[in-house]
Amino acid sequence: MHHESLLRTYTSASRRSLLSSGLLLAAILGLLAWNVHRLQHIEAVVADQAAELQRLKNEKVNLTETLRSLKDAPDGGVRAMVQRVPVAEVMHDFFLWVDVRNLSDKKVLEVRYDFDDDNYKDITSTVAATGFGAYFRGPIRPGEPVCPGRTQVTITFEDAPSMLIDYDLCAAVGL
Repeated sequence: MHHESLLRTYTSASRRSLLSSGLLLAAILGLLAWNVHRLQHIEAVVADQAAELQRLKNEKVNLTETLRSLKDAPDGGVRAMVQRVPVAEVMHDFFLWVDVRNLSDKKVLEVRYDFDDDNYKDITSTVAATGFGAYFRGPIRPGEPVCPGRTQVTITFEDAPSMLIDYDLCAAVGL
């Protein structure tokens, strides 16, 4: 009988120990599940904040470009000068350039001058030292217009969109 009593005591102690271990394991698994749930929530919040940060960075880039375009002169800094050439026909030497001081901090790569009058060839300049200057003489042949008319000036930048300026060349030089 002593063996039975001892067996019952061990069995009872084993059951209590197993029950305690099971409860402890259930508590640990519950805490683990709760931490996984909290971690997923935190990751979702971080992802939302990262998306908001990217949206704000994109908005900053757009606002910076808008500010630059507002700071730039409406004429894009395009300048012109004309000089009468004393020959039998009326001729003029035209000089066009871009005053890059009016273009905030953008680096200009090239400037293209497209003339409305097809008798005048379009000119592209990549020489920054001359203000991306262009020179031509007009009229090319007798009977042609003295001034080539309106000029579309395209300023190509290194790290910004190109700027298009509709420039009234004839009005600018008084012809």
